Amino acid sequence: MKNKVMKWLTVVYAFALIFGPFAGWASEKAMAAGDGILSNAVEDYTKADGTLKMLNGETKGEQREFTQANDAGAVDGKAFRFDLPTNTTYLSDTVIFGESVAVSGSGGIVIRIYAHLSNDGRYSLAAGGIRFYGVGADGHTAGYLLSENIEQNQWVSVRLTEAEAEAIADENGEISGFMIGAGLNIEEEDVNPYILIDYVAEAEERVVKLDDEELIVINGMTVGVPQIPEEKDGKVFCGWLTITGKSFDFSCPVLNDVSLTSYWRETKDGFIAEGLYEGTDGNIFVFEDGSVKVPESALKGQVIGYAHTADDILVVYTTAGMGVTLFDLSEDSENYERAENSHKIVYRTGLPEKDIIEYVKDGQKTKAPEVERSGYVLTDWMNGKTPFDFNIVIEADYTLTAAWGYEEAADSGAFFGFYYDSASDIIIELKKDNAAVYDGENCEYYILSSHEIIFEKADGVMSGTAYFSRLDLNGDFIRLQDCYVTFYDGEEILEATRLGRQTVTAATGWKVPEKVVDPVKEGFIFVGWVLEDGSTFDFNAVVPGGLNVLARWEKDSNYVENENEENSGTEEKKGCGSAASFVSVISAALVLALVRRKNSD
Repeated sequence: MKNKVMKWLTVVYAFALIFGPFAGWASEKAMAAGDGILSNAVEDYTKADGTLKMLNGETKGEQREFTQANDAGAVDGKAFRFDLPTNTTYLSDTVIFGESVAVSGSGGIVIRIYAHLSNDGRYSLAAGGIRFYGVGADGHTAGYLLSENIEQNQWVSVRLTEAEAEAIADENGEISGFMIGAGLNIEEEDVNPYILIDYVAEAEERVVKLDDEELIVINGMTVGVPQIPEEKDGKVFCGWLTITGKSFDFSCPVLNDVSLTSYWRETKDGFIAEGLYEGTDGNIFVFEDGSVKVPESALKGQVIGYAHTADDILVVYTTAGMGVTLFDLSEDSENYERAENSHKIVYRTGLPEKDIIEYVKDGQKTKAPEVERSGYVLTDWMNGKTPFDFNIVIEADYTLTAAWGYEEAADSGAFFGFYYDSASDIIIELKKDNAAVYDGENCEYYILSSHEIIFEKADGVMSGTAYFSRLDLNGDFIRLQDCYVTFYDGEEILEATRLGRQTVTAATGWKVPEKVVDPVKEGFIFVGWVLEDGSTFDFNAVVPGGLNVLARWEKDSNYVENENEENSGTEEKKGCGSAASFVSVISAALVLALVRRKNSD
């Protein structure tokens, strides 16, 4: 049936064998259908008898039925739960829809799923994975395979195209229900895999109207959080409201056409109540530029925030995945209270745009923030030249600077050698015991675990800092090794004549040790030495690796070829040769004439 959302009106439990026949049918229970979703409001079920038969014919445990579960993330607060066995194969009982749906013309289907399959966020397909089958399946068909990259431990909407939905359709091209098969090989401990199914819906188009703008979203899918409109006319954007005046939750799937209206509130300039606001869900910081920091426990998502005042009341508007949230920081606020005496702590990390600012209530202690820097170890927070004592109570403002130590790579020996950057024409030599030569200057070097290399002189860190992986420094430096430069005469190497070869080493300064004498060829002018790509070879340049060099020539326009002595004065011989040729021609003509005359007689 087209253009209708599938409704679970009836559930039939069938004991099924993976890769085998059904063992029997359980009784049926009627179910109430929700508005636009597949509802599961029945509290009790009739259990099917039987055991799960393995591929080898042995039995192991009871048939695992799907059950009903309460879940706040489900649209109607309830979901079907499928507990999945590990290290064995499994085919679930059958879910029967109240109305079948024709795949053709439906646009496919959308299944809302909550998956908990592993602790690391992935599951392996090696044992078969998780598959959706049609009614009456025996596990022999491919079904629809749930991606190994499915986002776990959160509700997601999985869309099956019409072609994909055909995998769970019957011979008439209709979907009347589904079964879930599982082949999981999980080596992790303390993993009890399961999936929740909230609903199955046809992939119809829905319209989400944002003021005068219309967005198209597939039924059962979510619509992304729209970009926050800019402030206008002294007002600040406070979110999108439904027709009932409630803030719209963009994390919820769209099951009907939705009309939303932007909500704006007047603001007052020139009033920013900088400082600390203590709350039950964590502290909020309002900075001197009007920006805010709201704890993730209160937000549950990424923050885009503003601090504004309305009628001299400080209000913070933040935007996260669930839309716009308002935090009332006024004196009458029930959730937040401003600390009258607070102090600013600035943590200078040394990382780009990574300074951390916090406010601490007078008389309380501060806690060092957790900061990571690849290749470095945080050794201390410095108050000037003195390490800061985090055991003291805060009675003043502080600016603390991170002190970083090197976390050296364990495989530093693999990097010994010479490196060259053609852009800067710099050669670096890395030697044992942290000794280096940087563009002719002796210094020390440290290779960090991040493969960042630091060069230091006695008076401090050098201005030139390079970064490299195994054989190159940030893509600019290349590793130098002993090599040959071979010189040829000819346009193509395969057909050219080798004229000589020179060895390039560190002892030669990574250059050709001596310039080759220009060759001479009769009738030609030597133009120069070129590489195989036609570019000019520079004898004073560092050789980055083995090279073939070709001699380039131009014809000498003034050159006149001289006749050799062997052929000089031979006009007579040439004449005799011409006469002999002439006699031969005449003789042949006479013979031919006699033959023709004889034949005519």
